[in-house]
Amino acid sequence: MTEPLDLIGDGIVKTYGENTILGGLSLNVSAGEFAVVLGPSGCGKTTLLRCLSGLSDLTDGEVRIGGKPVKGVPKNVAVVFQDYNRSLFPWKTLEQNVTFALRGMPLHEARRKALHALDRVGLADAKDHLPWQVSGGMQQRAAIARCLAMEAGLVIMDEPFASVDALTKMHLENQLMEIWTETPFTCIFVTHDIAEAVYMADKLFVLSGRPTRVREEIPVNLGRPRDQIETKRLDRFQHLREHAYSLIEGVGVTSAREPD
Repeated sequence: MTEPLDLIGDGIVKTYGENTILGGLSLNVSAGEFAVVLGPSGCGKTTLLRCLSGLSDLTDGEVRIGGKPVKGVPKNVAVVFQDYNRSLFPWKTLEQNVTFALRGMPLHEARRKALHALDRVGLADAKDHLPWQVSGGMQQRAAIARCLAMEAGLVIMDEPFASVDALTKMHLENQLMEIWTETPFTCIFVTHDIAEAVYMADKLFVLSGRPTRVREEIPVNLGRPRDQIETKRLDRFQHLREHAYSLIEGVGVTSAREPD
């Protein structure tokens, strides 16, 4: 089992021509932490994800994962994309899609890991289905299973639940947190949903507009396990959600501390 990996982004700059998307952004995610990146639409969250994962070169700055500078995508890093329609091969079964990530491993071992991962996300009975034969939520669970089978030390997720309905989204949030609690890996979760961000996070990075930097780093001390009803009733949850909203909208900026 791969150990969780820390990630340090130091002065990340990303430009396209004359347009500066990321303007010297820095963040620090500890090993085993569930960090959520939240920001206004169009601020460059996906660009940041690509830079952190090694999918995109930096214009300036540095990203280090497990203490090593990132040059290309590290083997022990997995990425889950928003568009589940494109993250799975439509001509491969769910089992084959998960097994594909383990190519180079003996087939019997790859199949064992793939089936175990599918079982953990509740898809053991759907292993022989093609992606288009199952729901969007099931497709995203298959993408998560692929990360579990890889035993990645760092999983980066780009708005993975943005395209599913509200009830499915809540189920997937809970299932992901259960898996993360049981399996040691670091997670960086990108979203534009403020309530989702506060509900999921150990630490919340709120981004500014372009050129994007971290506007504020907020510890989310809500305890675990969390509950979709009880956690969201907490005064602390409501206060953090209002504070994050005020940072993004730039109106009546509050303090992350609860009022006395």
